[in-house]
Amino acid sequence: VEVNGDTATEGVLFGRPSESEDCGAGCLNISGQLRLTIDMLNGTYAFTSAVTNLWTPGNSNGWNHASAQMLYTYDFVNYMGFAHLDGEFKFTNAADWNHTNYGFAEEGKISTDGGNINAGANGLSWCQVNTTELTYSLYLAETLGVIGDAPPGGWDNSTALTPSADFLVWTGDVEFKAGGEWKLRANNAWDVNLGGDMNNLSKDGSNIATPGEGVYTVTLDLSKLPYTVSVAKK
Repeated sequence: VEVNGDTATEGVLFGRPSESEDCGAGCLNISGQLRLTIDMLNGTYAFTSAVTNLWTPGNSNGWNHASAQMLYTYDFVNYMGFAHLDGEFKFTNAADWNHTNYGFAEEGKISTDGGNINAGANGLSWCQVNTTELTYSLYLAETLGVIGDAPPGGWDNSTALTPSADFLVWTGDVEFKAGGEWKLRANNAWDVNLGGDMNNLSKDGSNIATPGEGVYTVTLDLSKLPYTVSVAKK
């Protein structure tokens, strides 16, 4: 930085003035997990909070963080994930009420001093939050099913799974073919689909290879991160 000991969390970077002179050192007065972004084209730097998860306390879990589902992120700005919601809730960036709480500002928008968000009817929602633009969206997953050329419905019709009482574990018997691939999707549509590693499912993940010919009990577990799916031959 230009001035040694500068406590700014963002600013301009400076090189050494000469071989005998050093450049200044920044001084952070904040703690916690931080994300450092360096822009070499413009010569700038910025430290921002690197929050790994958002929580979803609300009516469905008695406003108890320990029972709330967590959203995950790949970039510390956009958060996503499934949550069992029933009416009012909030997003928080820690498992308590002592940090940042995101509430309702207007439809599709959140603020750090907003009221409770209303998810509507009791069910499972795919949540997406942008903590920089302060936006959110909820997608009600009324059904979840297996789709692909390995299950009987092909790539056009999902084979439905049955939810648990809290909508977080979905099971069903599915007849698979000897060859082909499959994945999981909500509402018999492609807006929200899961694939990739069966022990670490991701949105829009790759297709999963058939387990082999026969009838298998498929169990999708959305109760914790990472999401998993298992198959057991009957």
